[in-house]
Amino acid sequence: MFRKGRAFLEVLAITLHEDYKFPVLELFVFLLVLSTFTLMSPASFQATTFHYTKERTIYTLISAQMDIPGIPFLIFLVLVLKNIAYGFGSDFEKGTIQVFLSYPLRRSALLMAKLISGLGIPLVMLIGAGIFALYVLLPRLVVGGITYIFISYLAFLSYGLLVTAIILLSVIYLKKSGAPLAVGISFCFLRIIARELLDFYIKATKRITPLKILSIFDPSLALRYYCERTIWSPSFSEVMGYTIVSYCLVFGLFLIAYCYFSRRLNI
Repeated sequence: MFRKGRAFLEVLAITLHEDYKFPVLELFVFLLVLSTFTLMSPASFQATTFHYTKERTIYTLISAQMDIPGIPFLIFLVLVLKNIAYGFGSDFEKGTIQVFLSYPLRRSALLMAKLISGLGIPLVMLIGAGIFALYVLLPRLVVGGITYIFISYLAFLSYGLLVTAIILLSVIYLKKSGAPLAVGISFCFLRIIARELLDFYIKATKRITPLKILSIFDPSLALRYYCERTIWSPSFSEVMGYTIVSYCLVFGLFLIAYCYFSRRLNI
């Protein structure tokens, strides 16, 4: 048991060193904090000036960080693409994965170490920068609305985690870095294009069915209309429903990747 734990820590340390060589981590932390404060500051002034409700104020500030064209969220996706699509894919191409598998360690533990480094660290950086900025700008809002802040982040992160799961599956199945990297970039642009087309379609037809369908994959859409109350006014329970369904898809894809890597992958 102690031997396996030591092997896991060694693999995790190697992975962290490869993913965050100086000054990668320091640069990305600086960019995340700077861009988060730069985008949230005007949003907090807007919310205070127009006397938004607590829910809409939280949505306005977090969407400034996470929604299109949120630079902090883009930085998060770049880190994930670098670590999982390129980094993990390169391990297969260079044969490094075989070295990791020579450790007295289960494949599932190896995959966990890769996800902690490739996904866990960027998540902590992104959410940490956001909550820190919220607390500095509007401390009472954070103290009184931490639950809604947590739910808002869940809704906004869902699509990013869905893309991450697809990238991970692509890397494990193809054992390459180029194609999964292209897939990840394509899904990032797909979200932008889909949002623009959706807004145009809704304005032209006044139909909200496509909006409800896309909210399954990106529940931040439902959260947006819950706060703004325009053409669609979902209830909070509906927003939670879309978020739960979305995370069922996310966890399902990660489970498929876990099972394939642990039992079916031939190296």
